[in-house]
Amino acid sequence: MRAWRCALRGAAVLAALLGSDEARAQSRSGALGNSDSLAREVTVTAGKICVTVSRTPGKPVRISVRTDSGTFTLAGDSAVLAQWADSIATLPEPPAFVEGAQVSFKIWQVKADGGSGAHMRFARMPTDHGAEWTLALSNGAWGDIEHLGPQAADVIAVLRGDSSALADTAHVKITVDPVLARQACASRDSAAGLSRVTGDSSCSRRHVAKMPKVKGGSQYAVNPIPLPLNGKRVKATFSFVIDTTGRADPTSIRLLSSTNPVFALACRQALSRMEFRPARVDGRNVRALVEMPFEFGNE
Repeated sequence: MRAWRCALRGAAVLAALLGSDEARAQSRSGALGNSDSLAREVTVTAGKICVTVSRTPGKPVRISVRTDSGTFTLAGDSAVLAQWADSIATLPEPPAFVEGAQVSFKIWQVKADGGSGAHMRFARMPTDHGAEWTLALSNGAWGDIEHLGPQAADVIAVLRGDSSALADTAHVKITVDPVLARQACASRDSAAGLSRVTGDSSCSRRHVAKMPKVKGGSQYAVNPIPLPLNGKRVKATFSFVIDTTGRADPTSIRLLSSTNPVFALACRQALSRMEFRPARVDGRNVRALVEMPFEFGNE
């Protein structure tokens, strides 16, 4: 029988339950890296997207771009990314925009290791209001194109490692050496009304937490889709945040791995329709970061 199934991994609920921007920023730099080591993280808000660059000593630099269609990530050597940033900065001014005319421009690209097909491309595009720095993103299954606007220079500086030249502003947020305990838990900020991640390892004894679940049971099946399987099973694994209403936050959806890009795109579309029982702490719904594998094929 062919079946398309997915199940929340109870053990893959990562680190803690999230509620605030501060908690999410700390979780990215600590919990998602599975490391207690000191890290430096810079986030630039450029239009509708957030570009986050995390640097941990002895590890590749991690780039995370949060968009309306999901979160795109790459990891690379700091020297390679600095060279990429320098190349981006030298991109020439494109010809003036002419409606209906053929457009020619130069791009610089960085690719993910392995065969996922994930990449990030920078270009300077002509528009009817002047040249725009543009970032094209792909995780190998779907993509997005975003204009960076006046924050393009900040993004290039962060990729180059020039964060010392930046300061906290409305568009740039710098986290210096955040530290999280391995066993974090959620505490309640009565003033802000938010669930926050803390580093107090003893707080797990004072709070009752329930992990999120897919509504209807631990597995969720949908009608199979036509795919050129050739007798093979296909798989895709995602991470995403389940909000307090029991829905997947579309901007948090990240493709971790897949064996078929068409199947991965179909799974991403299915996530927008799925319902979950939200995670709860002390009887209140809170946001939670989870992983979910999907499989499709002959059983």
